[in-house]
Amino acid sequence: MNYQTYRPHYDLESIVKFYWTLEVPFDSKNQKQKIVPDGCIEMTFNFGDKIKRYTSENDFILHPNAMVMGQRTKSYYICKYSVETLYNFILESPFLIF
Repeated sequence: MNYQTYRPHYDLESIVKFYWTLEVPFDSKNQKQKIVPDGCIEMTFNFGDKIKRYTSENDFILHPNAMVMGQRTKSYYICKYSVETLYNFILESPFLIF
């Protein structure tokens, strides 16, 4: 797994806290990964295969390839199908409207 963070361009520092990327190699065991609330609003772009978000032990929904997520209050589990890269923006303001 390769996780990296990047500072935004100075013109965006007032609304973007940081960018992060995550590359996860294929794992035939497809282990579930726990996502914990971090208090941030996130705009995510997935340029790989679909991501399963588990709604129960065996049931899941597929995440869209691009989404804006509000502040999370609960942990959840995801599972990746193969190599994929996520690009994410962590936003400074909870009231930012696009």
